[in-house]
Amino acid sequence: MRTLNSPIVSPRVLVVEDERLIAEEILERLTRMGFRVVGSVDTAEDAVQAARRELPELILMDIRLKGKMDGIEAAAEIRRDLNIPVIYLTSHSDRGTRARAMETTPCGYVLKPFREEDLLVAIETALHLNLQERRIRESEARYAATLSSIGDGVVASDEDGRVTFMNPVAEALTGWEFSAALGVSVDKVLKFIDHSTNKPLENPIRRALRHRLAVVPTGSRLLIGRDGTRIPVDDNASPITTDRGVIIGAVIAFRDLRGRRLTEEALHKAEEQLRRSQKMDAIGRLAGGVAHDFNNLLTIINGCANLALGGRDVNEATRDLLRDIEDAGERAALLTNQLLAFGRKQVLTPVVLNLNAVLEEMKSMLRRIVREDISLTFSLSPSLGRVNADASQIEQVIMNLVVNAREAMNPGGCLTVQTCDIEVFDPGAVSDKDALEDSIKQPDIKPGRYVMLTVTDTGRGMTPATQARVFEPFFTTKGSKKGCGLGLATVHGIVTQSGGEICIESEPGRGTTFAIYLPLVEEASPPRLEHTAEERSITLQGTETVLLVEDEDGVRSVLSSILRKFGYQVLQARGGKEAIAICERPGQNIDILMTDVVMPEMGGRQLAEHVHALRPRVPILYLSGYIDDALLRHGVLEDGSFFLRKPVAPNVLALKLRQILDHASTEL
Repeated sequence: MRTLNSPIVSPRVLVVEDERLIAEEILERLTRMGFRVVGSVDTAEDAVQAARRELPELILMDIRLKGKMDGIEAAAEIRRDLNIPVIYLTSHSDRGTRARAMETTPCGYVLKPFREEDLLVAIETALHLNLQERRIRESEARYAATLSSIGDGVVASDEDGRVTFMNPVAEALTGWEFSAALGVSVDKVLKFIDHSTNKPLENPIRRALRHRLAVVPTGSRLLIGRDGTRIPVDDNASPITTDRGVIIGAVIAFRDLRGRRLTEEALHKAEEQLRRSQKMDAIGRLAGGVAHDFNNLLTIINGCANLALGGRDVNEATRDLLRDIEDAGERAALLTNQLLAFGRKQVLTPVVLNLNAVLEEMKSMLRRIVREDISLTFSLSPSLGRVNADASQIEQVIMNLVVNAREAMNPGGCLTVQTCDIEVFDPGAVSDKDALEDSIKQPDIKPGRYVMLTVTDTGRGMTPATQARVFEPFFTTKGSKKGCGLGLATVHGIVTQSGGEICIESEPGRGTTFAIYLPLVEEASPPRLEHTAEERSITLQGTETVLLVEDEDGVRSVLSSILRKFGYQVLQARGGKEAIAICERPGQNIDILMTDVVMPEMGGRQLAEHVHALRPRVPILYLSGYIDDALLRHGVLEDGSFFLRKPVAPNVLALKLRQILDHASTEL
């Protein structure tokens, strides 16, 4: 403790005393003890003004003063506004005066007359207490600033569960301002319910106070805001204890889970889309492989039936059976074509076209397809952009969607087909240029300009579970006798292979909308090679030499017979090595190479490269049950070759050969 003769610091002191002689004595003693006196006043009003003006570290205050206010009232105002420590120097020590004085939380109470040592002890004690209080206040300020800056809501209470602190996040989540919540029961400010049952839950602060332990609730819970808002939260509460283990309150921290749940939902959606994409891709590869094998078999079946029908010694009964075989083969070919469309393995012949033109040509047919109890409406944008697509495949898409809509409306309803141009600025954010109904959901597609085709019905709609499987092959809700489940799978395959996207908006009892997005293009359509025999007025017969390469013996035998039927000379090879050996024969004439695409050891593309190295002018005609569409460009392969998909009708094969050979002869 500081002695009279060795002051460590020189605190600034204000003296408030209305007796002049006593004031002078106090000033003399303070100066002798090493304190700096910043002023001496004799009224409470002057004391308040001097304290505000001088901001002393300590005030020695008499209680009985001149004027309307006494020292206790002045000290209360000074402590409230300036928080300057006060020591009362008074000759009054009655119980009432002491009680009033204690309400101002003084740092000392010294009775007159006093000894100098007593005054020094009181001053040293007051300065020490004030220093400790200041450190506590600074610590509390840092604590409050820290809690106010974190991203979780924080609420503290006293030992009775009344709110003593709230940070801004807690204010925002609960809807309570701290000033309004101060002193209010936590049960009123913080209300929790079970997310599953909606039953009220005990306040975690109450549990922490009762059990004297940290509380980490289990299960999903909702915080009910003051306005009734329900917020999913994660929270934990702990008791606040002294160093002796006495509980003086509790604190709870809670986190808003809405953002995390949105992120989790988005992640779950992305995972579901990835799983669905992988599943569809796997099924697509399987479908493409099955279709390839089927098409090879159908080439044999249909080819043999056609060749047999051309025989002269076939009676009418046998001819009818052969026609039945040929008809079944054609229907089977359509089925495999749907499998190829789903698996995105079919060959497209895209051209730049206007969807409105396609729909105009289909209107009368579509009206015949729908029943009389269905109202069919077309809403076609007059300024529709163009797309690059296979017209026949787009017709199949429209047909399947209309048939699907018809089956969903029983009895009756409204079916609407619409077209418009749209622009996607961000995934899922679409600006509709033709004021199409805002209710149509947009898929997650990359930004760009699109032509949108929608088919909307007022039928029974679909559940989310059905929507998740609607594009799977062989999935149908129509029953085993009403559909094979390939219609929408085919639609999905064609749209995807055409570079587009398809999405669904549907709800049970409120109808369905299928929206197709095809990239908008500006360039004109390239000329096409194909023409009908009538347009070209050409014969299907030929005399040229065809090098036929096919690893399937039955397919090779049938194709060879068909070619010879139309007058061609045929050289046969089981694979690439045999074909190359034939090409290397000196003097061997070869007018065209007709080869399968998928073969063991050497594929059709590799073989074509070898043949062109030996015979650059020989045209190439590929045949396959399916082919990677990336090899194609507008129906003509990148190297200038041509393609036909198995099974191919004999007349179609003969026509294609004549087109290719006649075109090649004009370039010589």
